[in-house]
Amino acid sequence: MFLLIALLLIIATYATKITSKLGIPVLLLFLGIGMLIGSDALNFIYFDDAVLTQKIANKENLFIMWGNLFIMWGGIKGAVPIVLATYPAVYGLDDNHFIFNIVFFAVFLSCLLQGTTIGWVAERLKLSIPSLPKSRHSIELITTQKSDIDVFEIQIPEISSIDGTRLRELNLPPDSLITSIMRENYIIIPKEDTILKKHDILFVIAPYKETDLIRSELSK
Repeated sequence: MFLLIALLLIIATYATKITSKLGIPVLLLFLGIGMLIGSDALNFIYFDDAVLTQKIANKENLFIMWGNLFIMWGGIKGAVPIVLATYPAVYGLDDNHFIFNIVFFAVFLSCLLQGTTIGWVAERLKLSIPSLPKSRHSIELITTQKSDIDVFEIQIPEISSIDGTRLRELNLPPDSLITSIMRENYIIIPKEDTILKKHDILFVIAPYKETDLIRSELSK
């Protein structure tokens, strides 16, 4: 029995990865596995305790609701319920617009209460990601002739393998150049021994064909 449970866990783990790529709901996956090994199919596990099943399902629902709490707090989507609430009035089933008024008021409260606190809820559930600093400076390449050279900016992410790396240690194409570095609203003129840090914004000039390669090198 323990080997069977371990095998089921392994199958469920790998199957979850497959369903996420195919866009299949995980709930359908587990329902299918349960029906397959149950008494209605392969009969690996015979289970007929309806009371225990209900208790297990109730506890599982708590975990599901907690995992979807942030989605639930997203509130009622405004356009869809309001549009649907107009159908009873159109077909003469809501002459005094009672249904429409209730739906409109519910959506209004949802936008007012849930909409203004969704950021706070995301922080409490640790689902929000701190915003990276934005560049207050801009460097552009203006030319009167056609050119295959471009100037672009790349920000070093929070977790980066080049954090603490000296500029000369980067594996960049020879025809590219880091013209400046913005760090905490200060512009640094880069040199060979300049040490890169996370959240640095690098202004790079390079040919168009080298853009993807440079971004991959500086964003890893």
